[in-house]
Amino acid sequence: MHRQHTEPSENRLFFFERQEVVVQDFDSAGPILDIGGGGEGIIGRLKGGQSSPLTPTEPNWKKPPTGR
Repeated sequence: MHRQHTEPSENRLFFFERQEVVVQDFDSAGPILDIGGGGEGIIGRLKGGQSSPLTPTEPNWKKPPTGR
């Protein structure tokens, strides 16, 4: 079950111009723990199978491990 959120007030909203950040590929000899990446992020795209995404959101933590 998801908790309901109220709409933020106008004085709490901030808007910024879109920015582009270039992340260069990098050397890595072992596995990478990509905290917050979710598997669709930059590290997952650059390093593919080396990347193990960990998304610390409530629904992901409540799921039982597969195969058990």
